[in-house]
Amino acid sequence: MAWPPDEHFEALIQKAIDFLQNVRIARHTVYREYAILELQGNWGNYRIIISEVHRGDKTVKYSYYLLDQDNGLVIGFDNSADNLVLRLRYGSNWMSHLHEELPHQHTPDGDIRLTEWMDFDGFIAWVENNL
Repeated sequence: MAWPPDEHFEALIQKAIDFLQNVRIARHTVYREYAILELQGNWGNYRIIISEVHRGDKTVKYSYYLLDQDNGLVIGFDNSADNLVLRLRYGSNWMSHLHEELPHQHTPDGDIRLTEWMDFDGFIAWVENNL
């Protein structure tokens, strides 16, 4: 991805406006070494919360969460550094990988599963195919 990610953020915002209702941008900031986009909107009775942090080294930290009308988790995808995820991936050697960001999924029952990389398009496809 090109740096800074202005064009990517503008495209993501437009896709959110096209797919969601009541889109609210909570944060859209581009700094010298990183850029942040946080937004939320509604899809039917669901609330969707999106966050992307793009770093100058071209790495991306993301989170895409779908909540029900009571703000209960329906599904969440992110790649935040998470000790449970590290244990799933690396077993007893997990502490050698502290702070490593790995794609994973959160479910309402508290399960965490390793996943492939997710982006906004993949998240929207998941929502459309599973709800």
